[in-house]
Amino acid sequence: MIPFFNEINAILQRQIPSQFQRTLWSHASERMKLFIAIKITVLICGGWALDAMLGKSGQWITNVWAFAVFAVLLYLGRSTERWTLVICMVLGGLGEIVLSLMWRLYDYQFGNLPLFVPPGHAMLMLLGVLIAQRLDGIFYPASTLKNAYLRASWLVILPILGLAYAALVLLRGTDVFGAALFLVFLACMVFGRAKTLYVTMFLLALLMELYGTALENWRWAATVPAAVFSPATSISAANPPFSAGAFYCMLDLIVIGMMARHSDVPAKARLT
Repeated sequence: MIPFFNEINAILQRQIPSQFQRTLWSHASERMKLFIAIKITVLICGGWALDAMLGKSGQWITNVWAFAVFAVLLYLGRSTERWTLVICMVLGGLGEIVLSLMWRLYDYQFGNLPLFVPPGHAMLMLLGVLIAQRLDGIFYPASTLKNAYLRASWLVILPILGLAYAALVLLRGTDVFGAALFLVFLACMVFGRAKTLYVTMFLLALLMELYGTALENWRWAATVPAAVFSPATSISAANPPFSAGAFYCMLDLIVIGMMARHSDVPAKARLT
């Protein structure tokens, strides 16, 4: 067992995150990063609650609140951080149009696409990046046994537990869509460099989905069309699918990959 662990740890030790991801918000102090993380967390928790309790008026309050926080983040960031936030917001908004309004995977409580959702995607990604950077500070480049166990627990054991749960719901037929989405998450883990970020986003998104669906801000369809233009063939889905975070992992991979390729980061460090 120990030789196997050592081999896994050696592989993980070589998977140092891309330099671009590490340079995001590198100009900000630890105090500022904590301030940003708190503002985003309070917005998500408070804004979603207002949307649920006050109806449409609460949704508009959350819309204004979300764009106000987004504007503050644009002000605090450099050009790279601003473009990363804007691109993530745009792509997240387009994804919402396809997944909610076209594919009907889920519906928001008023049948619309709340304005706070696209910037919310960008801010959740930023929260994930900040958390992942702190975790990477523990995982890499330290080689102590404690940090090696922490790294393996986060990057190997958690995905294995997710894989076991995916097999369970697939056998039971209760969340076939979630099991299929888990393959997307695994693809990000295999082909992407920002592995800590993907696991972090997977868990953050799951918490947000559980919170939002509990408040009934949105609801996932019990049966999901197998394709956008093939509604006749459907598969089961939980509310929410346990691996809905795979969408966020894929969004982060695309956004960070796009930005890295247009930055001045050395070519060897650009893969995400």
